[in-house]
Amino acid sequence: MMLQYGKEPSMAYRLTKNIVLTVFGLLMIYPLIWLFFSSFKTNADLFGSLDLLPETFVWDAYGKGWAGTGQYSYGTFFSNTPLMVVPTVVFTVLSSAIVAYGFARFQFPLKNPLFALMISTLMLPQAVIIIPRYLIFKNLGWLDSYLPFVVPAIFACYPFFVFMLVQFFRGLPRELDESAVVDGCNPFTILTRILLAALQAGPVLGGHLPVHLDVERLLQLAHLHQQREEVYGFAGAADDHRFHGRNSGLEPDYGDVRARDSAAPLDLFLLSALFCRRDRHDRDQRIEEAGTDGKGARRKPNVIVFFTDQQRWDTTGLHGNPLGLTPHFDRWAAEGTHLYNTFTCQPVCGPARSCLQTGQYATTTGCTHNGVPLPADSRTLAHYFNDHGYETGYIGKWHLAATRTEPVPEALRGGYKYWLAADSLEHTSDAYNAVLYDNDNNRVKPPGYRVDALTDAAIRFVDRNQARPFFLFLSFLEPHHQNRRDDYPAPYSHEERYVSRYTPPDLASLGGTSHQHLPGYYGMVRRLDEALGRLMDALISLNLAEETIVLFTSDHGRHFKTRNGEYKRSCHDSSIRIPAAIWGPGFRGGGRITELVSLLDLPPTPLDAAGIGVPEAMQGRSLLPLVQR
Repeated sequence: MMLQYGKEPSMAYRLTKNIVLTVFGLLMIYPLIWLFFSSFKTNADLFGSLDLLPETFVWDAYGKGWAGTGQYSYGTFFSNTPLMVVPTVVFTVLSSAIVAYGFARFQFPLKNPLFALMISTLMLPQAVIIIPRYLIFKNLGWLDSYLPFVVPAIFACYPFFVFMLVQFFRGLPRELDESAVVDGCNPFTILTRILLAALQAGPVLGGHLPVHLDVERLLQLAHLHQQREEVYGFAGAADDHRFHGRNSGLEPDYGDVRARDSAAPLDLFLLSALFCRRDRHDRDQRIEEAGTDGKGARRKPNVIVFFTDQQRWDTTGLHGNPLGLTPHFDRWAAEGTHLYNTFTCQPVCGPARSCLQTGQYATTTGCTHNGVPLPADSRTLAHYFNDHGYETGYIGKWHLAATRTEPVPEALRGGYKYWLAADSLEHTSDAYNAVLYDNDNNRVKPPGYRVDALTDAAIRFVDRNQARPFFLFLSFLEPHHQNRRDDYPAPYSHEERYVSRYTPPDLASLGGTSHQHLPGYYGMVRRLDEALGRLMDALISLNLAEETIVLFTSDHGRHFKTRNGEYKRSCHDSSIRIPAAIWGPGFRGGGRITELVSLLDLPPTPLDAAGIGVPEAMQGRSLLPLVQR
């Protein structure tokens, strides 16, 4: 009977699966089990019977094996192992990773012939390679040292390991490198912080394998030339003590040999256990930070604020716009909760943003007009989410520091941990020339149309922080005009499709600049909706859509110079009515909320939905009770 997706497996299925896995597991480790029990057998029993258990147990094999048969005890071998293995593994990983990175990511002269040469050495019989290497080491006088192992590791002399890393790097999307460059990484930090980080403990443990193999090959040659394997001090070679007995005409006790063999993999086991423990610790820490129960169930939802600038409510299909500008917003708002009658309390950028960050009226914060910085002691959304273990980030236009084109100092960033923003984005950048500043106030110029550049950064933030709860405030400039030229620069090809199309009734009757600017304005709105779709696609692909609250809103609308000499600052619907919707945990299927909603009601809502509670200082009310009624 086939197991159907989404159905709980039956008891019989689970029992059968566990039995099959147990049997195959025992078969795979049977050689190790046999090795262990053989260490308790006599020579006659070892060579005369196939039974797993010995007829008569010999209990002193481990003591004799540890004492050894030569000049050194097994303890000496084992204690000396890290002196060779640790530097060899480290150099193997570093050199092999650098070579593999070059083959996988860069173009350079003779790349293809060199790669073919590396593959050809991979296919050569080992004796062809190992014997000349051994003779070189002998002539250099290195046989009584660890140099035969450490020096080749520096030069990436393990082609199979290099080849595996090349294939791994090729399998990683190049978008990781491009995104890292935007975030300020150079080729070295891309390798160490992005590509190798994806391997976790894999490089170290993988680099351990060729070291083991090389040790065995060199020691076999050492015996052929009557060299003493003790000088290498490697635990895995201890079983070659049997040759001492044979060379001296004595029959060795193979129980002692098997006892040493049983302990030979111990160094690799300890190294593996160390990294596995580290990985489990990192996972447990990520789980704890993410607020999960260890089974993927998140206790704290992520929160994203998708914030546009000067977007009229009637640009959306749900408010009657016939041009199909917002298919993504319309769909998600219909699946979540559409806040049909949402109004800003401040039809101007800076004051409205102060309200949305603090949940307080502009008369309370003092930010009553543009150019007034948010007081440094103000408690913002970021502070409240920080207090509850969230990773917080701000991307885009801030407009609450009054630094205009200069970077925003940390004290005026509202408590956000991750920062990629500009105070007055319309003055630091243009439609295809986005310029922002990072946490260290470095100038960052991400590629692409400005909406796309900010969305790319947001997706990278989500991807980096998917293992923990995060709060991201994504603040676009669009569909705001580009100040210095009083224009609405839409993406190429977007503006033309909306020339002489739909004009809202108030603008049709009053005129203003709508005939000139609506095509570009609509093109901006369309690109913002495409960005929303991309962001939601990213959440879906990362399995985060079901546990992420997304709040969509704007600071105010615009009237295209029909009520005064500019675009806003009036108490008409065209200036103060804004689009708003919220979806995610707690808001699915909320339908259309027709009660009046203030911009001040939006900040306490995601806090309440995240279980943080509404701070007393906030002057708005959570909308969660309206949704859950």
